Amino acid sequence: MEEGSTANGHQPEEESLHKEIQIIEAQLAAAKAKLQSSGSSNPSPNPPLQNPTPSTQHAPNPPQSLHLWLLLADSALPIGSFAFSSGLESYISHRTLRHPLSGPKKPTPRSELSRFLRLSLLSVSTTTIPFVASAFQTPSSAPELDDIFDATTTCEVARRASVSQGRALCSVWDKSFVHSLLTQINPTDNSNSSSSSNNIPHHHRPDHFGVAWGYITRLSGADSLHQVLFVFLFNHVKAVLSAAVRLSLIGPYVAQQILASEETQRLVLEAVERGKGISVDEAGQCVPTLDLWQGRHEKLYTRIFNS
Repeated sequence: MEEGSTANGHQPEEESLHKEIQIIEAQLAAAKAKLQSSGSSNPSPNPPLQNPTPSTQHAPNPPQSLHLWLLLADSALPIGSFAFSSGLESYISHRTLRHPLSGPKKPTPRSELSRFLRLSLLSVSTTTIPFVASAFQTPSSAPELDDIFDATTTCEVARRASVSQGRALCSVWDKSFVHSLLTQINPTDNSNSSSSSNNIPHHHRPDHFGVAWGYITRLSGADSLHQVLFVFLFNHVKAVLSAAVRLSLIGPYVAQQILASEETQRLVLEAVERGKGISVDEAGQCVPTLDLWQGRHEKLYTRIFNS
């Protein structure tokens, strides 16, 4: 009797629970219907984000100019920059031979490098950058610009270094870049003519590095003078820091730290703006001691660089 009464007592409770569940489900269905009706009339301005799925079919291709700058900024570009220190080796040798002053402390190798880097960028911005800009803007005047630059370069060591790198850059164009860059510039050119016809004519081939850089970048399809000058100066900084590492002035990590610093970026940008504001007729050496250091490089008892 007790078990039957207990079972009968549970039935009303179960029925009430089922009724509550039905009521809640009905309310939930009504709320969903109301939400759908309001959503269709007023779409949400910020739809929920979906996880993006990687797709290579619709990925945008990198711009052609980026490809060109990656090629020209490559440290493996065979123009012989590793053989030159831009006067750093002679500068350090002559600075260590001077008598220390009694007042200030002896400068550290890094402080000497920072000082030389500022002076070197200042010198390049007033001697070379005007010719780079002019050769880029008027490539037909490259031979004349090359003669003017040769006449205004008073330091024989610097002149030889410039000619060596300029001729190497023209050779890189003839042997490597002409096969691919001209195809990208003129993709509709399906002629079967030999690529040797696109080589730089000898009567137009500039010798000096700055003039050759402006001429080659224009020939490669570059359209930004600012980028042309910036990459040229950035490569100059890289070459100086690479020479400093091989001279054991700094380590490779410190070299990358200097290269990535805001100070270096500011110096390069200032050199770009300074050089763009100087015409070829006004170009000249504003750091005469740099010519002295480079000129005395051949007088060093031991040396590992050509300049």
